[in-house]
Amino acid sequence: WSFNDFRLYCFPTSHGQKRKQKDLISMVSSLEPKIRENVSFRLHANGIYNLREILTKELGTFKFNDRAKDDVSDGLLSNARLYIGDSNSTTWLESLVINIPTLLFLSDEYLDHNKNILVINKAVENKMIFSSSNDLANWLNINYQDINKWWKSKQIQRIRKDLVKKFCDEID
Repeated sequence: WSFNDFRLYCFPTSHGQKRKQKDLISMVSSLEPKIRENVSFRLHANGIYNLREILTKELGTFKFNDRAKDDVSDGLLSNARLYIGDSNSTTWLESLVINIPTLLFLSDEYLDHNKNILVINKAVENKMIFSSSNDLANWLNINYQDINKWWKSKQIQRIRKDLVKKFCDEID
């Protein structure tokens, strides 16, 4: 096992899936009701891990978009005030390129990145990346109303641009 600069993958390995589901449920459950009612999940409607069924059992009724039917960029551009990703995947990078407020919850997967990548460390320090679902929910409960002010700050925009420059080929 060795550290990568930053591993890109869309789903945790099978042994990490249940923990990821628990963290996701914990985070959403910890959100204030007026924030929580606006949450929309993007998932496979009939995915192999039965995430929709598990979320319905734990959280009740919720909004969702079927990953098989929706285009990420269109969905983010048309109706997202904020994107919260749970993996450092293409969708996370697309949301940074589109420049909508973006948070990333990595749990202990954060430990898989090379500590020498300063832009990741800066993103963690500036609350763009979280390793704790409760920390993310608490931060969001405090900052949700002013999320655009935070996102448009010079420091956050500088980090966003550095992440895009480091991890993707942006097409103008």
